[in-house]
Amino acid sequence: AGNTGPANRRTFTVTDPPAQGPGAQNPPASTPADGDRPRLVDSTPAVSSEGEVQTRVACDSPGPCRVNLTILIGGQSVAAGSGTVPAGQTGTVPIKLPESMQARLAREGSITVTVRTVIEVEGSRVETETTLRITAPAAREARNWKVKPSPNGDAQFTATCEGTLSSRCDGTLTLYDASTLDSGTASAAASTKVVVATAKLAGPAGKPIVVTAKLNAEGKKRLRKKGYLKIRPLVEFTGTTASRQPLPYRINAMTTARWIRAAIAAVESGGDVRKDLNLLLDRAKSGSVSFGSAARTMTGNIIPRRERTLRAVKALPREPAKVRGARSLVVCSMTRSLEANREYLRWFTTGNYRHYVRGSVHSYRASGCKDRFLAKVRGPGARSGVRVPYPSGLWP
Repeated sequence: AGNTGPANRRTFTVTDPPAQGPGAQNPPASTPADGDRPRLVDSTPAVSSEGEVQTRVACDSPGPCRVNLTILIGGQSVAAGSGTVPAGQTGTVPIKLPESMQARLAREGSITVTVRTVIEVEGSRVETETTLRITAPAAREARNWKVKPSPNGDAQFTATCEGTLSSRCDGTLTLYDASTLDSGTASAAASTKVVVATAKLAGPAGKPIVVTAKLNAEGKKRLRKKGYLKIRPLVEFTGTTASRQPLPYRINAMTTARWIRAAIAAVESGGDVRKDLNLLLDRAKSGSVSFGSAARTMTGNIIPRRERTLRAVKALPREPAKVRGARSLVVCSMTRSLEANREYLRWFTTGNYRHYVRGSVHSYRASGCKDRFLAKVRGPGARSGVRVPYPSGLWP
């Protein structure tokens, strides 16, 4: 909606010039021509984030225009502003909205109002009333997000909002499973989005806002399946535009005991690879199996199992604080083991003994990472009731 057409009420008062001699007649007062009359320029004036209606007035007159503006709703005055616009120019006259009006505009997005304009030019007074629509400005981003997940999977977010029209940050927080989004933003999830939690967002601008989002049934199901959930939050402020958080967050519901069990299970997912490899190497060195046959066993059995194990340990969620650093150690162990297996394969295919030596070095380093991993989780595991195996040459 915009300017509804010609003004529906105008009054003009013109001061008479002095008489030009005895019996002289004063000329009748005249209304300025439409092209010369001061007027409002915008039918949808902008509203600043501070709650000021930026009303532009064109002063098409030989002298400066003194402007008084009043916003009416239901015939009642709710805000007013005044200013002076130089002759022949267009100037801005701000109207400061009260807090109650700002809050309503933030909720509804836009409001239709009547603006009463009183302009005085060189003794002439022009009064008009015009219907306008004022629209809330776009909300600014909610920034400085911090996430603090709880053991049961609920995510507590803390954010500082830069400010909105009503000096509040009211809206809704929606959490999406980030793995279901096409391009990594919640806006791209029109057809594939999976909502795992929602929560109301409310608080003053410029101060930390704490929001706790409880996972819905689908979110809890996905969390139980993986042990962690990579999420992306979307904030929608009431009556304004959406604020998107560019980086995903990970909800980790694993306790120390659950994480240690998951890590051990990931390492053992490929079976007794170390035992099978040692037997194969011994048989190849003794000549009881040909290098060609040993190479086929490496490519068809040993290496695929080790690659599967490495994928499993890389998929582990970040470890709890009590075993911080354990994940990198177990990944180191499996990565070095895979490098050792590939060097042994080169030994079988080329016959060059240097590859066997290199494989032995990688294997030694893998054992070092594995031993440090087991030492790090043994104490916390024992306190949590988890049996942690002791280092041995045969453990995967």
